[in-house]
Amino acid sequence: MPKAYASIDVREWADATYEELVERFEWDVPERYNVATEICTAHRGDGTALLFDRSDGETVERTFAQLDEQSSRLASWLADRGVGFGDRIGIALSQAPETPVAHFAAYKLGAVAVPISVLMGQESIDYRLEKADVSCIVATDEMATRIEGVETLVAVGDAPGAPSFDDALSAGDPAFDPATTRADDPSLITFTSGTSGEPKGVVYGHRSLASALPAFELMCEFPGDDAVFFTPADWAWVAGTLDTAFPAWWGGRTVVGYESEGFDPERVFSVMEAYGVTHAFLTPTMLRMLRKSYERPNDAFDLSLEVAYTGGEPTGDTLFEWVDEGFSDVSLNEHYGQSEADLLTTNSGCVIGTKPGSIGRPVPGHDVEILDENGDPLPPGEIGTIALRTPDPAVMLEYWNAPERTANAFRGDWLDTGDTGYRDEDGFFWFAGRGDDLIISSGYRISPTEVEQALAAHEGVDEMVVVGEPDDVRGEIVSAIVVPTDDSPDPEKLREELREAVRNQLSKYKYPRNIRFVESLPRTTTGKIDRREVQTEFAEDS
Repeated sequence: MPKAYASIDVREWADATYEELVERFEWDVPERYNVATEICTAHRGDGTALLFDRSDGETVERTFAQLDEQSSRLASWLADRGVGFGDRIGIALSQAPETPVAHFAAYKLGAVAVPISVLMGQESIDYRLEKADVSCIVATDEMATRIEGVETLVAVGDAPGAPSFDDALSAGDPAFDPATTRADDPSLITFTSGTSGEPKGVVYGHRSLASALPAFELMCEFPGDDAVFFTPADWAWVAGTLDTAFPAWWGGRTVVGYESEGFDPERVFSVMEAYGVTHAFLTPTMLRMLRKSYERPNDAFDLSLEVAYTGGEPTGDTLFEWVDEGFSDVSLNEHYGQSEADLLTTNSGCVIGTKPGSIGRPVPGHDVEILDENGDPLPPGEIGTIALRTPDPAVMLEYWNAPERTANAFRGDWLDTGDTGYRDEDGFFWFAGRGDDLIISSGYRISPTEVEQALAAHEGVDEMVVVGEPDDVRGEIVSAIVVPTDDSPDPEKLREELREAVRNQLSKYKYPRNIRFVESLPRTTTGKIDRREVQTEFAEDS
């Protein structure tokens, strides 16, 4: 296993205390660094890198040597057509054997990958192509028909008028010499969801792989060389690549992918069973859908799962209880990060410790604080802004072509995440919500997240979202939009039970004064509940 670019080798972490790690940890990221060569070259050989489960039942296997050779061939073919250092290469693929090849080819060229989800609408696709000035794209056949104005288009299949992926590999040179890149050179641009203004292009450096490794090893509880990783998350998202596949491959481990047209709980469990998955990244939304289908997964499937790690949205106590009761000795570790700075805090059964519902403690190497409006650290228990001290290799390089936005993301030496939370007496952090999601009612600062967790504990609630509704007297009131279960009580009884639950668990001033029942909630392309869309619909209907 390669060294994890820190003053303490990864093999020593499990024998140290959290306090020792924090005190001794120093980053040691080399000046010259390239994601593709770190993964491919370090493990060049016949070790299995990818097992891909096709919908027709066929399994496609790729070794590290094959990913290395194929990405060199693709890089060579693209270089012959003028694609080079700094160019932006769109990757409009989901989970597929071609996806890592396209990524690694981009990095070997010194180019910048721009992932584009196949779930996106035309406006979102066009926006990313234009803003990132994409000149080359590797796409599925269906996506290829939606791409215009791109100089070089490679289709994974037989799209009319476009060279095929297989033809490009056949014509490319496997002896391609990768570009020499610095750790701070751009490697990837991912766009934020655009909940406040237009989406921002977050630029990652090659160093982002190195910065993810400590958190990955900790939240996965130091996986062995034979660990098998899987996530249903689209590989167009950081959760699928930098949070799962890339760090797993860095350690020489096998990653499982699968072909799917949607989230099917039975298919997810079947894939995990068939390939002996030991570590899985499952978002809270995925976990809720799995729980809804299988109360006790271990009774239905012969699973090898050891660790499930989660993040991206609050998890809630009910999911921790389900994992504890429905699986055999499986850890559920929640972590926190964002596009601008990924994997900053985590829970872990090793070293860090766990508190279900929290987002964990800061990963060694990251100085995370809760700041007030003046940028001063707050004492435990007080809600403020979650901030990261810089410099730090996890921090984005910039917002693409947006220097003013980039400057506004920082307050002195701190990256302002825009999220709010608090730290408890034991040093564990708790997420409160986006800064603009915080509800101010009669002068009280109310976290929508903690109200949602209180509501989620009721057996009559399937899903919910809590927002602030304008009020002439209180400024805002707490309002809940709830998807009830099929066997929930009648609406008026359920409303009162939910209000009483929040009053008893939290406080009298935090209960939802307005509760609306709906059949479903809108979602983003990443599967999260679209809080902005909920607020818009709520405001229009009020």
